[in-house]
Amino acid sequence: MLASGDSRGRVVVASAERLPFADASFDGLTFTYLLRYVDDPAATLCELARVVRPGGAIASLEFHMPRSLPLRAGWSLYTRLVLPVLGAIVSRDWAGVARFLPSSIRRFYAQRSLREVEQLWRGAGIEGVASAV
Repeated sequence: MLASGDSRGRVVVASAERLPFADASFDGLTFTYLLRYVDDPAATLCELARVVRPGGAIASLEFHMPRSLPLRAGWSLYTRLVLPVLGAIVSRDWAGVARFLPSSIRRFYAQRSLREVEQLWRGAGIEGVASAV
């Protein structure tokens, strides 16, 4: 099994809403921050579910804004002040990402709650949806 990890995959550039793969092509699928950057998150989740075999797994990593006002205030300070500085320490490219990230997260969750995002997953036929905040 480990030897198969030495082989290189191929890069495929495609729209998340129209993946160029047959149904049930993958045992599992992971993504990060994708739903904030697509035109139609519901269609994207349906497409991701289509290419994963029945019983396969789909996992995502996403930022979320805290619900409580004190925690949200701390989150806001962290993302506006600390994150850009840490990004600049890592690299100039990351500094730009760190400045862009908070507004991207705010825009996404201004349009829908975490529960609504979970419902998008369920609406795509994805079972066992769970989130940890």
